[in-house]
Amino acid sequence: MIINWKETRAKTDLAFDIISSMVGVLLGLAMIGQGIYRIYVGMEDGAEALYYIGNSVIILSGIAVVFLGTKDRIRMAGAYALGLGISRFMFRWNEINATDDSRMIFVEVLFMILALNLVRIGFYYIRGKVVSLLSLIVTASLMAGMDIFLIVLDQYTDQLPFVLPFEIDPYFYMMNALMYVALIGLLDTRLIRENTELAKQAKVLDRVRSAYALEKDSYITEEAARCLLDRSGELWRDVDDGTVQSEMTFHIVHDDFTSTAVAQIWKGKDPLYLTVVYEGDSVFNANRLRIDDLRLSEGILYGYGKDGTRFRVLVKEGSEA
Repeated sequence: MIINWKETRAKTDLAFDIISSMVGVLLGLAMIGQGIYRIYVGMEDGAEALYYIGNSVIILSGIAVVFLGTKDRIRMAGAYALGLGISRFMFRWNEINATDDSRMIFVEVLFMILALNLVRIGFYYIRGKVVSLLSLIVTASLMAGMDIFLIVLDQYTDQLPFVLPFEIDPYFYMMNALMYVALIGLLDTRLIRENTELAKQAKVLDRVRSAYALEKDSYITEEAARCLLDRSGELWRDVDDGTVQSEMTFHIVHDDFTSTAVAQIWKGKDPLYLTVVYEGDSVFNANRLRIDDLRLSEGILYGYGKDGTRFRVLVKEGSEA
């Protein structure tokens, strides 16, 4: 059995996209649940206003994450980062207002700086712009690491010569750490990785290469090669528009990229004129090649033009249908 790797890869990417959407919705629901529970606990303990505002932000962000989870995962990640950043900043500010301990203030300020970085980058994501991906991953990793470190440290304070300047709720801190880890997971999804500035630039270069050059392992079907060599066949159609006598359309495949090629015979002209367009691009950006000679040798179609055009493309069994 021959495995169609292109189709398999496409199905795998689709499966991961669906899973990431489901994870996003679950994270949003978890944020809503956490916010409601914390507000309920705060009402019993008489918490400060910033505590309620921070948890209200978590609830609102959770609603946004659920809504965007199946629509726009880049903006969903932005809403998630914004919610975590704003709420954590408020919680830490609230803790600073309640203490005079310089050690605690130092720790809380560190958390606040990291939270502000989450807010800064999340603001771009909510606008659909993927920026500072590495910075956001590092920030989330540091915040998750600090939460886990404090949990572990709290478990051993009885054996250490000092104690933490504040109480640790291990369940709350562990939930926070898991939420940061989930953010890292969201940022590592294909959709977000492929929308960074560097990834977009690489994609543009790949498209230019696909439209203006035939890579060594590009291939066309046997049917297309035969029609090109014979200048006749089922792929050709009469045009007769005054310049073009007839033309045929076929595909050039290279890894994940499929280019559409149009070969034309012009009235009173001997060469073939070949126009290559990357799938989805405008024909105004297409590259037209003049082909004066076509040769098939050992499963490879070679093309030559008097203007310096040179290309080679593999020929594989199959048809354009």
